[in-house]
Amino acid sequence: MNFSISSLFSVVSFKNSEEILISKKLKDFKFDIDKIKALKSNFSIKLRTKSVYCDEEFLLNDISENLKKMQEIVDSINNLPVPKLIYKKENFLEDFLIENEKYSCILNEKELYKKFKNDEFLKNELIFDEEYSPKYDYNIGIYLENLNKKVVEVENINIVIEKTEALTVIDVNSKGKTSESDKSKNALSVNLIAIDEILRQISFRDISGIIIVDFINMKAKEKEILEEKISKIQVLDNKIWNFHGFTKLGLYEITRQRGK
Repeated sequence: MNFSISSLFSVVSFKNSEEILISKKLKDFKFDIDKIKALKSNFSIKLRTKSVYCDEEFLLNDISENLKKMQEIVDSINNLPVPKLIYKKENFLEDFLIENEKYSCILNEKELYKKFKNDEFLKNELIFDEEYSPKYDYNIGIYLENLNKKVVEVENINIVIEKTEALTVIDVNSKGKTSESDKSKNALSVNLIAIDEILRQISFRDISGIIIVDFINMKAKEKEILEEKISKIQVLDNKIWNFHGFTKLGLYEITRQRGK
């Protein structure tokens, strides 16, 4: 088994190795590697690109903290009475902001705002608004409102999301009526609109595992156009997605990574 824990500046991996790896982007690395070796551990250590912004003492402390957490995990592995959570990333929000530094951030918690404002590694524009609530922000609120709804409406389309133990089924329906001759072309236009919202909902609801999408029936040519669009969509979350295409039954299959 191999697993790792990480901070913004270092990664510690559970390997029978004491190797020290350095990101290829760190061309002018000036820290004393011997000081890192002196920390003495049975784990592999990797220095991330952002470590170039640290001074030596800060980086050594960061690595030491990760080594300590890793040792605690390893010590607990053989003493678990039942499956349980043994590690949870503590600085997820800070890491997220650093990785998305071009975006501004609204905070309604004063202490958190002060903490982030004094963080030298955060480059985001920080805005404090004690009265702010995502419920009253239309762009966010509309997603929060739809989060637990079985049916999502977009334009003239109903998207029905059904979660089961084994998989998630998503059904696309058009509320508009068309003539029989235009049926396939209309289905394509509906499905092209629906796929963008479907991927947003999958990411927003954190749906994972096997996902089956029942698009409105189309001819082979229209299916190819839809598949071409899907192949060009850039998914922005950090999970691994796989788009498997249409099954023999005409259902579109997607898989998305579970967990982190």
